[in-house]
Amino acid sequence: MTGQRTASEPSVLTDIALEIDPAEVLRFQGYKRDADLPSAEVRRLFDEALALGRALMEPRAVVCWLAVTRQDRDLLEASGAALRIPEIRQRWGAVEQVIASPSSGRLASSRSPRCSTASARAPSRASRST
Repeated sequence: MTGQRTASEPSVLTDIALEIDPAEVLRFQGYKRDADLPSAEVRRLFDEALALGRALMEPRAVVCWLAVTRQDRDLLEASGAALRIPEIRQRWGAVEQVIASPSSGRLASSRSPRCSTASARAPSRASRST
């Protein structure tokens, strides 16, 4: 499948549910599941940090849909970005669009919020053609 299509306009998603898994935070801090138990002081600090984080964070994402311009056995191309996904054509069939999100580095360097310069992400089931 090849073709030339344009990107959708960027959309800002604001109603994003964000859950922080306490077990994952402790794991990153070096605690081993079911072996190391944090002290009451560590739990208190964790709970305070979690409450502060919830008060400060406002999860958002900028996304747009990009038309797939080329698809081969193991490749999707959209807006100049190549996604190498083993056997994507066999597993998913024809994919018409992928969702993209501008990366902060590229966005900061180009000063352009256009999704056409975004880094494309692997397609979700919602982005498959039917």
